This record gives sequence, structure tokens and C-alpha cells, in this order.
Amino acid sequence: MIDESGTSISRRRLLSMIGRAAGSTAMYQAMHSLGFAAESSFRDPVQLSAAPKGASVLVLGAGIAGLVAAYELRNAGYRVQVLEYNARAGGRNWTLRGGDRYTELGGETRSAVLIRVCTSIPVRGVCRITIAGC
Repeated sequence: MIDESGTSISRRRLLSMIGRAAGSTAMYQAMHSLGFAAESSFRDPVQLSAAPKGASVLVLGAGIAGLVAAYELRNAGYRVQVLEYNARAGGRNWTLRGGDRYTELGGETRSAVLIRVCTSIPVRGVCRITIAGC
């Protein structure tokens, strides 16, 4: 690819420009068209072999993927340490309970409000589950 100044553009630069101009969906479609987002043909479960003696792994991020990776590596015999930037594990998955407060990246502070719904839920028409606390 050649840009307006006559120099060649790398694929990375092209995809970056597409992403900035049209968004991530357009960038993903371009990656797919170029063959960079193809589905893997691997279907078997991953089998980790035994860890070499004294081997250790550092996992960056305590989100779901990081915690699962640490769990699987530990089960394979590796010494694993997980580093997380936030003061809690879970990444983007977290629970807010009534009265909890959090601050978004832009500085806006929000409060969680507990809403109690009193109802009974039919389960396969056999029994009913009543929500506790009503």
C-alpha cells in the first residue's frame, strides 16, 4: 500500500487508520478480509505438560482470563503469581451492592441502589422459587 506521500504503509498502520476512522467493527472486517482474524481449526482441549523444575509464570491481570490461566498453570505444576492493577480481582466483572459507590474514568461518582423485587418464578412448571427477603 502507498500513502499520499508516495511511501508504503504497513498493514499495522493501515488497520490502525481504519480503526480510527471507522471503528473497531470495520477494522475487524478488514482484518478478516486480509486473513488476520481467521477462526482457529484447533478443537481439542489444551493439555499442559508438567512444568520444568522450578518454572514460574507471571500472569498480568486478575480478570477472568488471567485467573483461569493462573489456575490451569498451577494445576500443571508451575509456580504462578498474578499481578493486578486494581485493588480487587475480577477485571470488568464486579458486583455492586446497595450503598456501594464507584468513580468512573471521567471522574463521575455513582452510587448503587438496592432494588428489591418481590415475586415468584416458575421453574419448568414444576415448582416455584420465591425470592427471599420479600
